[in-house]
Amino acid sequence: MGLSPFQQRLPSQMRCALEYRPSSLDIARPATGPILLLAYQEPTGNVALFVEPEWRQFVLDIDRQEVEALLQDFYIRAESDPSSLMKQLAELNSGCLVTTMPEKDAALAPLHARFSRLRAAAAD
Repeated sequence: MGLSPFQQRLPSQMRCALEYRPSSLDIARPATGPILLLAYQEPTGNVALFVEPEWRQFVLDIDRQEVEALLQDFYIRAESDPSSLMKQLAELNSGCLVTTMPEKDAALAPLHARFSRLRAAAAD
């Protein structure tokens, strides 16, 4: 059985996924959250970033500005310093975006299929 078109687009090794966890003090912080960003180290050393296109629908208003700033920063740093960015993303454990390491890359294929490549305008 061959790979579907979206599985063929998946980079061979997924490095990390970032979950959104609300930072509001008014609600209990969940142990897990929806995945907002996928980050891959490409064979060329570049970092490929894919964002959930509907992230604004589940990110609380209180966190929206922070997430927008982080996405913009990730985009810029993916171009200027991909190695440093990938190291940071692989260990992010504070704020409203937290790194998770899925056990199997194949489990993320459905997410990757609907996620969009992060572009400068994506954070606007």
